[in-house]
Amino acid sequence: MVHVLVQVTVEDFDVFYSGFKSRGFPLRRRHGSRGAQVFRHADDPSKVSILFEWRSREGMERFLEDPEVRESMKKGGAVGPPTVTFLDSAGTLDA
Repeated sequence: MVHVLVQVTVEDFDVFYSGFKSRGFPLRRRHGSRGAQVFRHADDPSKVSILFEWRSREGMERFLEDPEVRESMKKGGAVGPPTVTFLDSAGTLDA
C-alpha cells in the first residue's frame, strides 16, 4: 500500500468536495485508490490536503496523468496544479 499527500488550493471548497465525491470516485477507483481523507486547512479554507491510500505508486501516477482527472480538477475549481508527496511509513505509535 502507498500513502500519498496531495495539497491543492481551490476556489470554493463545497464545489470541490462535491466533485471529489461524485466525479472523482470512479476515477480514483479505476486507478487503484483504496480511500482518502480530506482536510481543510484551519487558517485558510481554500487550501485542501488529501491523504490517499493507493494499491501502487504506478496507479497514483497513472491517475495524475489521466486527462479525465485533470478535467475533473478544473471543474472542481482547483487553482493550479496540486503538490504531490509520496510517503514512506516511518512507524506507528500509540498516543
